[in-house]
Amino acid sequence: MKLLKPFTLISLIASVFILESCQEDEPNPCPDVLFTIDIDSTDYSYTITAEGIENLVYAWFVNDHIVDSVGIGDSIDHTFDFELVPGTYEVCIKAESIDCNKILEFCQEVIIPDASDRNCLGLEFDFEKRSDHLFEFTAAFEGINDLEYTWYVDGDSLKTESLGSDRTHLLEREFDGGIHSICIVAYSETCGLVEFCKEIYAGEGDCPALHFETEKMEDNKYLFVADFAGKEEVQYKWFIGDEIVDVENFEGQLTDHKLKWTFEPGEYYVCIVVETDRCEEVVFCEEISVPRASCPAPDLFFEIEFTSDSTHLFVAEFPDMDSTRYKWQINGDIVDKENYEGYDTDHQLIWDFYPGYYKVCLVVYNEGCEPVKYCREIEIDGYCPQELSFRHEQENDHSYLFVAEFEGKEHVPYKWFIGDEIVDKENFEGYDTDHKLFWQFGSGTYLVCIVSFAEGCEEVEYCEEIVIDRPCPTELFFRSEQEAHNAYYFFADFEGMEHAQYKWYIDDEIVDKENFDGYDTDHKLLWDFEPGTYNVCIVLDTEGCETVEYCEQLTVEQFCPAELFFHSEEEADSAYIFYADFEGMELTPYKWYINDEIVDMENFDGSDTDHKLIWDDFEPGIYTVCIVSMVDGCETVEYCEEIEITPPCIEDISFTGVKDESSNTYTFSVDFEGKDDVTYILSIYVSDDLQQSFVREAGSTDGHDFQWDFVPGTVYEVCLRQDGGCGDFQVCQEFVIQ
Repeated sequence: MKLLKPFTLISLIASVFILESCQEDEPNPCPDVLFTIDIDSTDYSYTITAEGIENLVYAWFVNDHIVDSVGIGDSIDHTFDFELVPGTYEVCIKAESIDCNKILEFCQEVIIPDASDRNCLGLEFDFEKRSDHLFEFTAAFEGINDLEYTWYVDGDSLKTESLGSDRTHLLEREFDGGIHSICIVAYSETCGLVEFCKEIYAGEGDCPALHFETEKMEDNKYLFVADFAGKEEVQYKWFIGDEIVDVENFEGQLTDHKLKWTFEPGEYYVCIVVETDRCEEVVFCEEISVPRASCPAPDLFFEIEFTSDSTHLFVAEFPDMDSTRYKWQINGDIVDKENYEGYDTDHQLIWDFYPGYYKVCLVVYNEGCEPVKYCREIEIDGYCPQELSFRHEQENDHSYLFVAEFEGKEHVPYKWFIGDEIVDKENFEGYDTDHKLFWQFGSGTYLVCIVSFAEGCEEVEYCEEIVIDRPCPTELFFRSEQEAHNAYYFFADFEGMEHAQYKWYIDDEIVDKENFDGYDTDHKLLWDFEPGTYNVCIVLDTEGCETVEYCEQLTVEQFCPAELFFHSEEEADSAYIFYADFEGMELTPYKWYINDEIVDMENFDGSDTDHKLIWDDFEPGIYTVCIVSMVDGCETVEYCEEIEITPPCIEDISFTGVKDESSNTYTFSVDFEGKDDVTYILSIYVSDDLQQSFVREAGSTDGHDFQWDFVPGTVYEVCLRQDGGCGDFQVCQEFVIQ
């Protein structure tokens, strides 16, 4: 067991709230919720864990104030952390349930004792140092025999003195060298969690000689740096006056052996303190003097004008107010600013108050100076409403809008009720106040009320009864349409379906609901079937109506295409679009192939089905493009076309011929841009008779030089042309050897 900060956690298990069944003759659809509250009594930090709310949209409330909200599917662990000071609190979960047609509320009262007296149980122990490292501790305090407590060493639980006859109240332990914390910890309902601790030093050596260096920074900022031997091994604290402002070498705290602080003008003692049972208390201090700036002291004043019982106008009147930056405060909260950038400066404040006491102030802030204030107190008499009222408007057969209409509604906290359930609040912190309630009812009779909760006033309520009669359809009907492959749409089509609650079934399984809270109501169902026979039904499930159903039997057969086809369009030199065009292609899974490689799929899960293939990655060559059907239970059918991609025509082709000096051999060198990527032919003619042709294929690794032995006295014509794409275009040169 590990001691936390350094107290152990108290676990308070909240009651399990079980709601009554939403329908008397059916299993309870309303969730049961259990939530556990863990309190870290060091700083009143709470962790709340709730179970049974995984399918709820809910919010956390503390004393009717919303502190967090959670939606369905949020990736969380259904816990909430916050801090409270001593006092009594109502911690609640308020939720909306899909299956339980109402707003749910689960609450637990939590009492935090005032633990300002951390040792109100009078815990005490003494110790004896047997050797440099061996210690014996003896607990001794009033009521020790009636209290269970636990020994802790450096935050670790070692021994619990349980109630009984075999208690020793002793702890003997051998320690490593250094400073150690020993505590006894107990719990009672009156005191809460209480601890008593002492520090010991194990080993030999003297107390440290404390020291720190001081550096003045900009403005009134100072940097203090601890500088003494052994500072890494000893726990010590920084003080400014009598206040602890930082600690070093304490578990869970950042240790940098530095203190950076900004001071107001004045005189201060800055100290570091080490206190152990070995050294008692070692202190090193320095005095810091921070000079005061020259501070202006404007003579502030404002007038008060009444515009109504609760609305007041405050008008500032003091010298130099047009050049003085100042703020308006109400009960310490800044509510407006004058002569500040981004604020409208009119030297006035108009405010609508609730009943109570208020302190209204003008405040001037100057850096390095004390704030200058001028304040006046006002009292707004409490308003107790004599009667409440609201009007309602029927939006449709089952939806109503309720609007509060009574004198003083802007100042009176009140709640909306439907039956005994609170469904909204007005003029409460954390709630949107619009004095309206919009509600969608099921069939039945409902009592809608507003109830005032003004402090110091008697509760006043106003109620109206709402009767909702939904028509009960006597006949249901839907029509179906085949969408794609084995997918079908079903469209409900019967009188009164806009208000009737009904469910879709496929073979006795509920697959959708209409006019139910939490469901998208569109009066249609889209379903993708496997081949087979199915019963598709809609069943009326409206409260107060007899059950009515309508069913159709659907047989889904496997579609097998007889033949496939596509046509193509050339977009550019090497880009084509292929369009599938065959009967039943919307129902047939098929794939596109280029040279036996799958490049696209249609009517497969996860594929983008557009029944076309766009391909702009062709190199010159011949390609086989195919579509192949892939239907389970059907023979494979394919359709293919051959596409030939010819290289682009290069008109600027050239070559040179050079005769060998010692023979009649010519070397012809082909030289033009792009020569590696096309197929070309170098031909040698005598009187139009072909003597020799040299062919170099596109992409070949062969060179571009060719040799031919000439016969003297003969006239040769040498021609170069690109194969394909350029027709008969060629360039020729004449060569003669004398």
